Amino acid sequence: MNAVVDECASEAANQCDENADCIDKPIGYTCRCRNGYVDISEGGARNPGRKCHKLMDECQMGLADCDPKAICIDMTYSYTCKCPHGFADKSTDPINKPGRICSKLINSCDSPNFTGCQSKESKCIGTKDGFVCRCIDGYIDLNPANPGTNCSKAGMIWYFFFKFQSNVISLFLVPYYYLRKKEMKKEKKKERYSIVMTIKFLKLNNTKDYCIIQ
Repeated sequence: MNAVVDECASEAANQCDENADCIDKPIGYTCRCRNGYVDISEGGARNPGRKCHKLMDECQMGLADCDPKAICIDMTYSYTCKCPHGFADKSTDPINKPGRICSKLINSCDSPNFTGCQSKESKCIGTKDGFVCRCIDGYIDLNPANPGTNCSKAGMIWYFFFKFQSNVISLFLVPYYYLRKKEMKKEKKKERYSIVMTIKFLKLNNTKDYCIIQ
C-alpha cells in the first residue's frame, strides 16, 4: 500500500510561491496566493499560486516614474502614465511606457512669429506638431495639397464649372459648324452641276419634255 504524501509539509516538495498557501489534496496539492497578493502564475488556473505579486499602489507610494505633469493610473499588476490635455507625449517608448516625458503644446497660431494663412478665407488651427490652415465655412479648398491657400466660395465652383463646360462645347461646335457649311456648299454645287448635265443631255437628244429645276 502506497503511503500518502503531504507535499505541503515540506517547501521542497511543492512549487508554491513563498507568499502563497499550500493546500494538500488527496492526490497532489494546490497553491493559493495570500490576501494582498495577485496571482500572476504562467500556468494560470491549471497551476495557481506559483507566482504571487504583491498588490501596491505605485502612484500613491511615489514609486512611479511618470513625468511630473503626467497622470499616474494604478493598475492590478502595475501602473501606467498619461500626459494630460494640452501636453504631447514625447516618451522614448510611448507604446509600452507612455507618459514619461510630457511636452506642453504650443499653439503656433498665437505665436508672435506666425504670419497668418495665405488666404483671407482660411483660418489657422493649432496641431500637435504646429498648425494647419483650413478654409472657413462656406468655402471649398481648391488646393488640398496645400490646405487653406486657395479657398473659393462654394457657389462660385458651379459658376466656373458651367462656364468651363460651355467653353468646351463651343470649342467643338464652331469648327463643326464651318465644316458642315463647307460640305453643304459642295453638295449644292454638285447638285447644280448634275442639273446642267441633265439639260445638256436632253438637248442633245432633241427631247422637248424636260423640266429645268432652279
